[in-house]
Amino acid sequence: MADTRLLVGLCLSLLISSLAISIVTGAGAASLGDIGGAVNQSINFESDTYGWKNYISTLEGEWKVTDGALTSQSSGINRFYLEPTGKPDGLHTTTYHIESGGRPYAIIIRDTGWFADSIQLRVMPTGVYLESYEGLWYRPFQKYYPAIIPQNTIVTVTLDDASSRVTVTVNGQEIIHNEEVTPDGSLSWGTVYYAGITAEGPGFRVTKIASDAEAYDEQSFDMLGFISAVSGVLVWYTSSGVALVDAFINLIIKIQQLGIAVVIITIIRGN
Repeated sequence: MADTRLLVGLCLSLLISSLAISIVTGAGAASLGDIGGAVNQSINFESDTYGWKNYISTLEGEWKVTDGALTSQSSGINRFYLEPTGKPDGLHTTTYHIESGGRPYAIIIRDTGWFADSIQLRVMPTGVYLESYEGLWYRPFQKYYPAIIPQNTIVTVTLDDASSRVTVTVNGQEIIHNEEVTPDGSLSWGTVYYAGITAEGPGFRVTKIASDAEAYDEQSFDMLGFISAVSGVLVWYTSSGVALVDAFINLIIKIQQLGIAVVIITIIRGN
């Protein structure tokens, strides 16, 4: 058992070395899996009656696609999130095509699971509140912006998560510009969502969502691909063009190869 664990550790070490080599030499790194390309999270509910479930989580209440719109069903709170994604630049822009029926609702800008650094845009017919969530009757941040919000409207929200600033446009007109909000704090440890809507009661409709979020459609383990990739780190590297660097890289690789070979022989002899 100890020999098997050592073998696994050496193989993982070889993978880490492979990553370092790929950075230095520009060669491909060995990996444990294959991830598909970026997927566009823009959804038109008029034509998409099922695929949207891959990108939206309905964690509270109930939502169904009816008559070309994602429609709230529950008499209480209905909330959905766009699946969490990561963006290197920290910019998250989402556009919602909404038919509210004149009722208030909230657009989720950042939901961390902790009220103090979660941010939403609470929309009323006569204005919007850019605010944090409320906890124990306390809301750390809130600003009000008067505006006429039609029942049928297109709302675009951009969060610069790096600087914690928000910009909002309604039907193409900017009503909030680069407003500073509460930054993501150290007390939020759960999954972070950057898009979604909270609405109360049935009949609230969303016909389209257009997001620049970066999602991936597949992540799987490919044994043949793994073996092929690992073979790339078993040869003598000379691609860096610097003899000392090449020698150091190859020393690391050869030591790990020798260790793996010794452990395999030990396991075979033991059996």
